[in-house]
Amino acid sequence: MAQDPFLIDQVQIEPAAAGTRLIRRAADGSLEFLDAILSGGITLQKLAGLGSLANVLVVGKSGAGAHYTTIQSALDAVPSAASAANPYLVLVLPGVYTETVNIVRDGVRLIGLGLPTIESALEATPDAPGADHTVILSAQLGTIPLSTVIQGFTITNAHTNKACIRIVGTAGSTVGSDGIFIRGCNLQANSASGNRNIWASTVNQVFVEGGAWHEANNLGLLLLQEVAYFEARGVAYIGAVECRYDTANDQPNLGAIAYRFTNCGPIAESTLLGIPVAVDLDGGGGLVFENCSLPVQVNFSGNRNFAFRNCIVAILLLTETVACVAENTVVQSLAAPAAGAILNLRSLAGTAAFAAVTDVDVTFDVPMSDANYQVHWELPSQPVNDETPWITNKAATGFKLNFATAQNMNALWRAVRSDV
Repeated sequence: MAQDPFLIDQVQIEPAAAGTRLIRRAADGSLEFLDAILSGGITLQKLAGLGSLANVLVVGKSGAGAHYTTIQSALDAVPSAASAANPYLVLVLPGVYTETVNIVRDGVRLIGLGLPTIESALEATPDAPGADHTVILSAQLGTIPLSTVIQGFTITNAHTNKACIRIVGTAGSTVGSDGIFIRGCNLQANSASGNRNIWASTVNQVFVEGGAWHEANNLGLLLLQEVAYFEARGVAYIGAVECRYDTANDQPNLGAIAYRFTNCGPIAESTLLGIPVAVDLDGGGGLVFENCSLPVQVNFSGNRNFAFRNCIVAILLLTETVACVAENTVVQSLAAPAAGAILNLRSLAGTAAFAAVTDVDVTFDVPMSDANYQVHWELPSQPVNDETPWITNKAATGFKLNFATAQNMNALWRAVRSDV
């Protein structure tokens, strides 16, 4: 026979023992538990944990007690109504997940706990039929990933010309218009024949923060094609870089903005690709390397502006009509610069050879943007008649060093800009 319920305010567990242990009604009407450790109490709702939250999906290996055993099955459960204002958090527990991951909804926050690994499907048999990128962000199923976070993973790919992370849009695409953020991820381009850490085409804003990259046989590549804005900050061991923006091609809806690499250490240091760093910007965008080392040849082409700040550059090649500023930067060598290119360095130095002549024309290897520089000189010996030289014909392309009387000496000169 059923008994009537007891009507009590609270239950005290082991009242004779030291400490307080209560089960009681909370102020909001929910059931609350309290003891000496949780003296402020915790409700049953909170004890139910993440499993009771509709916008949190937990992925774990078999036996872990998670909602899903594959990342894709969790992503498939994200509804079309997801957005930056209504985000869905996909928590991935430690382990190795071998699958192709497609992110097609907006507002996805894919977070790894304990640095789980996502490896490409068929990774054990590279380039087998059906081999694909590892993580793909694109507009499908009538939804667009405007805002996405991928954080705390090792992501690998072993297939030729595929990518650890592939981000793709079409003409006028809004993919990534609110930002695709890749944080603290180790990207391993493990194809023996070469593939990509990140490959992004016709998308808006991509931000990469932290993490370390790896590449098999030094053939990894960061490939950016018509990306409105890209920023890499504090990323270690970036391999080769190929970056293109041409306004004659399909463009994302934000149009060309800029590319920036900050505090990334050596870039392309060990690459075996023929062109370690190649940037071609035509009609839009600009690029900045800041606090980086580029111990390789850097090729800048197109008709846009480029800048180095606090960098070391081994070889710089300027083609077409690019304009480059090098602030507090050492450029160790210039490789056959184009006639239409412009380069502003803090200082340029050279020798003016006087062979029984009164003046020598000094021509810069690459013209500056203007003639706003100062010229200093040093004479190796006393000139004839104790003359002091002077400067004429000062221009962006160079200057003339003059004496009143013909001289025989090699005069050292240095052109210094105060605005770099």
